[in-house]
Amino acid sequence: MYDQSMKMLQRAKDDAIELDLFHAMLEIQTQWEFNAYLEKYDLPALENLIEETAKTSELLSDNIMCRRLSLQMVNLYNHYYRTRNKKILEEAEELMKSPYFKKAEEIKTFSGKLRIYEAKFFFWYAKGNLDAACEEGEKAARLCLSSPAQMKNNIKLYIVLLSNLFYARSEQKKFYEAYTYLLQLDKAAPYVQTYSQRAKFFYLRDNAMIHYLYHTGKLKELEKKIPIVLADFSSYESELSNYEKIALLTNIAISFFYLGDLKQSIHYMNKLRNEHNLTVNPEAQYFLNIFYLIAHYDSGHHEILPYLAQSFNRFLRKKSHISKVETVMVDLLKKMPQTDKSKEKNLKDAFIAMKREIENIPHDKMHFYIFKYFDVVAWLESKIKIKSFQEII
Repeated sequence: MYDQSMKMLQRAKDDAIELDLFHAMLEIQTQWEFNAYLEKYDLPALENLIEETAKTSELLSDNIMCRRLSLQMVNLYNHYYRTRNKKILEEAEELMKSPYFKKAEEIKTFSGKLRIYEAKFFFWYAKGNLDAACEEGEKAARLCLSSPAQMKNNIKLYIVLLSNLFYARSEQKKFYEAYTYLLQLDKAAPYVQTYSQRAKFFYLRDNAMIHYLYHTGKLKELEKKIPIVLADFSSYESELSNYEKIALLTNIAISFFYLGDLKQSIHYMNKLRNEHNLTVNPEAQYFLNIFYLIAHYDSGHHEILPYLAQSFNRFLRKKSHISKVETVMVDLLKKMPQTDKSKEKNLKDAFIAMKREIENIPHDKMHFYIFKYFDVVAWLESKIKIKSFQEII
C-alpha cells in the first residue's frame, strides 16, 4: 500500500518543513521515502528524491551554521560584559563579516534567520547602537508572528525577544515604545501553557513591569505590584536560572529604594550578595556594588562606607576597564563620612561637583550602564535640593 504510505509521509514532511525539523526531514527522505520508491522500483521518483535530500541537507547545514554564529556572538557579548575588554568587540566585528550576517534576508529557514537576527541584536547592543539593535529585534519578532506553529513551538524565544526590545527602548528613555512591548507580552500569554513557560513569562513580564513603573515614577502602582511579584517569585523560584533570580531580585531591591523602604532594599541586596553567584550576571554585579553604597549612605550607615568603597575598588582593579562613573561615585561616597556634616554647603558642593562631572563624561555604554537600573542624576538632585528621592522622582 505504497500510495497510502506516501500520504502519511507527506503529512510528516509538511510538519517537518513548518517547524524547520530538517533532521527529521532527512530521516523521512533517506529511509522511508527512499525504501518505498525502491520497493516500487520508481527510478524517476528516486532521482528527484536524491535532489530533494541534497536541498534538505543544505538547509540543515545552514540552520546549524546560523545557530553556531548566534551562540558565538552571545558568548562574545557575555564575555565582553564580564571582562570589559574592548578587544572582544573587535572579535565580534570579525564575526559579523560572515556572509550569513550580510545576507540575513536570503536565509531560507525560519530558525536560521531568527538566530541571525538575534545575534545581530546582541552585536549592536554591545556596540551601543540601540536603534540598530531594536531594528534586528523587531525583525525577529515579526518573523515569529508570521508563523503560528513556530510561535507555539518557540514561545520562550519570542517573549525573550520582546523583553530585550523593552530594555533597549527603556535605556533610550523611550518609555512609551518600551510599554508597547509589555502589551505585546500580554498578547503572547495564550501561548504560555506549561509550568516552565509560565515561570519564564512571569520573570520577563513582571520584571519588566516593575522596571517600567519605577523608572516612570509610577510609585503607587509599584507599591501595589511588588507584593504580587514577591508572591509569584516564591511560586516560580525553583524554575528560574541563577541569572534570572539575580536580575529579578535586583529590580526588587531598586523598587524598595524608590518606594523609600531602604531597610527592605538593603535586605534584598544582602540576599543577592550572600546567596547568589553574581558573576553570572556581570552588569548587575557592577551595579549592585555602587547601589549598595548609595543605599547605605541614605540609611545613615556612614561608618561602613569606606570599607565598602575599598572592597569595590579591589574588585574593579581586577578588571581591564574601569568606568569613569564608577570612579566618581566611589570617590564621593568614600569621602562622605569625612565631610563636615555641620556645614551643609560642603555636602551640597560635593554633590553639585559630582553631578557636573557625571554630566560631562562622554557617553559610553560601558560608563552609563548604571543608568539602565537607577536614576543617579535624580538621586544627586535630591541631595542638592535637600528633598526626598521620591519627591524628585
